[in-house]
Amino acid sequence: MKRKIYVCIANCILLQSTSALALSAYTANTIVGNAPRFTSEVNLSNFDSFGIRFTNDTDNEDYFIANPIQIDVSGDTKLISFSPILKTDNESIYLDDDEDLFDSISGLVTSQWYYISNGETIAFTPTLNDTFCSLAENGKPAPYIVTLSNDGALSLNSQFGLPRSTTYEHVTKTYIISPSVSICYVQPNLGNTHYSSHSNTQWTADKGFFPQTSGKNFPTTAFDQARFDLVTTHTDYIWQVTQGQSIIQTDSSGYLPVSQGKVSVIFKGANKTQPTIPPYNQLGSGYPVTIIGTLENAPSITYQFTIEKWFINNGNSVDDYTQAQSFCRSLNTDYRIPSLIELTNSVQAGGSSTGNSYTRKIDESLLAEWGALFDPNVDSGQAEAMGTGYVGSDWVNNFYWTNEEYTITAQYTVNSALGSVSNSTSSFPRRTACIYP
Repeated sequence: MKRKIYVCIANCILLQSTSALALSAYTANTIVGNAPRFTSEVNLSNFDSFGIRFTNDTDNEDYFIANPIQIDVSGDTKLISFSPILKTDNESIYLDDDEDLFDSISGLVTSQWYYISNGETIAFTPTLNDTFCSLAENGKPAPYIVTLSNDGALSLNSQFGLPRSTTYEHVTKTYIISPSVSICYVQPNLGNTHYSSHSNTQWTADKGFFPQTSGKNFPTTAFDQARFDLVTTHTDYIWQVTQGQSIIQTDSSGYLPVSQGKVSVIFKGANKTQPTIPPYNQLGSGYPVTIIGTLENAPSITYQFTIEKWFINNGNSVDDYTQAQSFCRSLNTDYRIPSLIELTNSVQAGGSSTGNSYTRKIDESLLAEWGALFDPNVDSGQAEAMGTGYVGSDWVNNFYWTNEEYTITAQYTVNSALGSVSNSTSSFPRRTACIYP
């Protein structure tokens, strides 16, 4: 009898254990449902949750740029103000057939910048100090293409369910970044950078003059074949001279040449063989020049200046002081030998420079505006530090007469490359420049 009881107990225990194991095996099989996914409207090559954050240094605010637009920022804005971001809480593009709740979108997003050169799209990596103006100066003008893409897998995540996420590859969005059009610098010869400027509002070494918001723009002086570049933020504008066309070279359609965001402005006018063509006899109150850049469906931009003094030089010829006077009179009785301050703003000429050389400043002498004057075709072999000079201008790196006496038998002279003041016996041969009026 006892044996039967033991068997029953053993069988009961075995039955209970088998049932427990079966139940345990059943509950371990979690239900596999549908993975979350993006709605059908989502375009992975124009992904809504990718964007660019713009940090405005002026008001310390962050702005989320959802769509490719022209951005109302200045040329001095640094590119590090723009950073790629992923909106992780964009529930509007989430779908789950099992109605599992949205959790997040996760992943890393990177950006690649491009500029366009001669129709070719070229990638570049902005540095910490790059601004729209510095890029334009270095041949990378606006507009820019910025492509955002996922770095590794991009995941769409739900709060519950299995699977809880779906991964996506090759997710992108493309922006056209275009700052407000502006003129960054006005660049004549940039040589002799150590003769820079004490005015940070007018000139910056290696870059040129700034457009002035008040007062006179560069230049107020000029000569035949003087030239400068307008460095602009954009390469897609066309530029015309709408006032003062007779002294500025243009193409047959009246446009100024543009290369990589630099607009070339080259003067044509009175010279030693044609001394009475414009702007001669038209400088009474100054000769205004207006240059306008335009682009369809975009704001125009204007640069204006007024020429008040015009110079003609005698090329590679050498003259004593009497011969120099005769040369200027032979051009026309209105031409004369310039004064010290009309040639240089050296401290010895009474100018604002602190040394015996020019310093860059608008409306304070020929050299203060144009820098080292020489024609590399006439006066080759100049030191690289002198800059590019002015091709076709006939200037020579030498001392030029002024109309100011040093003694009864000597005149002050000015070096055309340095702006330094010296003196010379009147009978000694020097170079000649004439000024009008």
